[in-house]
Amino acid sequence: MMKRITFLFVLGLTLACSDETPELTSIEEGTYEGTFTRSSDRQRNQSANVILTFEDGAFTGASDQQKFPAICRGSYEVNTSGILFSDSCIWTADFDWSLILSGQFSIAKDRDNLILTKSREDIIDIYQLTRQ
Repeated sequence: MMKRITFLFVLGLTLACSDETPELTSIEEGTYEGTFTRSSDRQRNQSANVILTFEDGAFTGASDQQKFPAICRGSYEVNTSGILFSDSCIWTADFDWSLILSGQFSIAKDRDNLILTKSREDIIDIYQLTRQ
């Protein structure tokens, strides 16, 4: 039930923001701070404080919790579907690799705020970020 509420909330934000920015072709470079939340039907919501920096098609970042989410460095590309992250770090096999910041995320933008969302199976990852 919580997954559906979270999904509807994010969908509403995405639709509300889509009127302001019909086609997002880039994000403003700089440092963003905020939270990462993972929601799932199988476990309660978990959150962490995160920081991401976007510059010249490259990203770096960190979390206040080790490997939750796993943010290091890599490249990104804004496309018609959102933003595609490509991680370039070497990781150990002792954690859930779905926590690595990589792959396609949808984007909702409102002024200096970014909401990055990735859904797969029953898991929803949400980065809620504010430009510093």
